[in-house]
Amino acid sequence: MLAFVTLFRFYFKQIPYNEIGGKILVFAVYDFDRFSRHDIIGEVRVPMNQVDLGTVTEEWRDLVSAENDKENVSYDF
Repeated sequence: MLAFVTLFRFYFKQIPYNEIGGKILVFAVYDFDRFSRHDIIGEVRVPMNQVDLGTVTEEWRDLVSAENDKENVSYDF
């Protein structure tokens, strides 16, 4: 089993606090291809209304197939 462990910190500067609960945070994992397009391996979707923003959360989830490989996902928070 291959494990990749890292720490993510998110600062939602451009989203009003009362709107965060209506958002879904998407972690998309891609492979790296030097000479061709990077392919999506899978993703994890976290509905923000299920996250307690007042505490540190440690959670493990399995990657699932991406809903749409060409989906426009905003990484600008």
